[in-house]
Amino acid sequence: MRVAFYGRVSTIKQDTDLQRDALRLAAKARGWVVVAEHFEIITGRHADRPHLKLVMEAAARRTIGAVVVTKLDRFARSLKDLLVLVDTLAQNNVQFICTDQPIDTTTPVGRLFLQVLGAVAEFERSLIIERTRAGRQRAEEEGKVTHRPRKVLDEKRLRELVARGWSDSLLAEAFGVSRWLIASRVKEMGLRQKERDEHGHTEIK
Repeated sequence: MRVAFYGRVSTIKQDTDLQRDALRLAAKARGWVVVAEHFEIITGRHADRPHLKLVMEAAARRTIGAVVVTKLDRFARSLKDLLVLVDTLAQNNVQFICTDQPIDTTTPVGRLFLQVLGAVAEFERSLIIERTRAGRQRAEEEGKVTHRPRKVLDEKRLRELVARGWSDSLLAEAFGVSRWLIASRVKEMGLRQKERDEHGHTEIK
């Protein structure tokens, strides 16, 4: 079976090596033919995921038989998005395979299991967000400082990514800061405008 890998990390401090290695081992064990490997740095709130788009386009062309991920939350950040994506794959006769959570979307039981896992994952994320908010509110009531300290950026890594053509938007997402801060820091460091490409890609090399 011809497959495409998809993986995602949320910050510049992470990499996709673990996801990539796990997927390659699974492919070798099951005899899959790997057509493409798509990995990107993108937060769950970011609407534009170019590499996911490429995966879905390959599915629409039916050049692959399955999309393979390690975990559900690497593919989608909400139950609604997960179900829409998996349903789109099914309409094109493309399977969805999650190696860490065995799922067979070709059966009613498998689809139910997918929905349950997706709902649990979304619930867990909601709990984390709520606990964080409650903790911040409690700290403020106790008079503790809750604002973030000045962000220290890895200037070496910033230079590398600017040289590779990353846009301010992607750099801001990767470092977890505002575009204004990235633009200001790039200017302070004397990086030339022509070295920057507003359409820089997000694949981790």
